[in-house]
Amino acid sequence: MQNIKDAGGSNVAFIFSNTEFGRDPIEHGKMRAEELGIEVVLEESTKPQGADIPTHVTKLAQSGAEYAILQGYVTGVWPQLIGGARQFGLPTQFMGTFWGMEKLIADRVTAEAGPFLDGYQGVMPYRYFYDREDAPRYQLFAEAAKEMFAGTPLENYMSTWTLQTMCALEIAIKALRDTVEGGKEPTPDNLAEALSGITDWDTGGFFGGPVSMVDNKIGTGRVYQYSTESGLFTPTSDWFTV
Repeated sequence: MQNIKDAGGSNVAFIFSNTEFGRDPIEHGKMRAEELGIEVVLEESTKPQGADIPTHVTKLAQSGAEYAILQGYVTGVWPQLIGGARQFGLPTQFMGTFWGMEKLIADRVTAEAGPFLDGYQGVMPYRYFYDREDAPRYQLFAEAAKEMFAGTPLENYMSTWTLQTMCALEIAIKALRDTVEGGKEPTPDNLAEALSGITDWDTGGFFGGPVSMVDNKIGTGRVYQYSTESGLFTPTSDWFTV
């Protein structure tokens, strides 16, 4: 929402799956839009799979939305919505969240249906795996991937979902280590205390710099844009923390 405001946007559509995953952030999004002076011109709920794309695209066209944020999808629906809008001739700029930011999916869609995802943007909390010049932890994983996944697309690339899993493991290890090194037993309460006490932590590359745990969240990320020519998501914003 802040990125839309900074780009001069005045209105937005929320298109989301009719699941808890899709609905959960919408109320906060509406509140943030009001704070920023952005008008929400459409709230459109869809099936998570097998959505009626023409109907949803027609409603988007009628709304006149400058931007559309897609939330609560993993694979099929979000690129179908964008493709349908482009066939309809809509100039709406689409943005996604973490689960709609996977390079492997964007590459496959581009190979099968053409370059309509070019310019698609979204927020990712992590560095992409190919952005590892200043990421020593990624470099370590890369050496292992070359051996474990030789001859596959994962030989030189780790998916966003794998990064999330690896980061979660790193956080768990840190909580265990901090608890034991602090002279405490690794009980649930002590581990929870260690987790909530993570501050200024250098993860070795997952994020753009040291991070802290606030209200059980690491609220950092940056906006990336997909290029069908390069097949890469590249940053269009600095790292920010909320």
